[in-house]
Amino acid sequence: MNSEITKQVKLAFNVLPLETVKIAEPCPLTGRIISITMHFPDGCDGLFDIAFGHDNVWVAPSEPDTYIALNDATPTFTNISESVVERESLWAEFRNGDGGNAHAVTVLATIVGAIPPPPAPMPPS
Repeated sequence: MNSEITKQVKLAFNVLPLETVKIAEPCPLTGRIISITMHFPDGCDGLFDIAFGHDNVWVAPSEPDTYIALNDATPTFTNISESVVERESLWAEFRNGDGGNAHAVTVLATIVGAIPPPPAPMPPS
């Protein structure tokens, strides 16, 4: 019997020209982040920055206040084993430096954790 469960958290937003947006979702379980996928649509041309983290921790990239900027690419970072706690904030920051176009971007975090034990039975009354 597998004692682990895998969940994914999707952080997606259509970012307007020259806009910076930070969005967050609660972590669905206690465990560890094992991968991050970022989608940069065609037309980003290195003008669009993405960073991902949890609470006050920068994960991808791991250096605070640094970002990844690509074009027409969907990299998956798998060399991650970052501990997280259920309900803590998973966030993505999107910075659109393109003055003429909005961009719909996505970050997908994959988290693996232990399956919670079933609730204890109620005592007889």
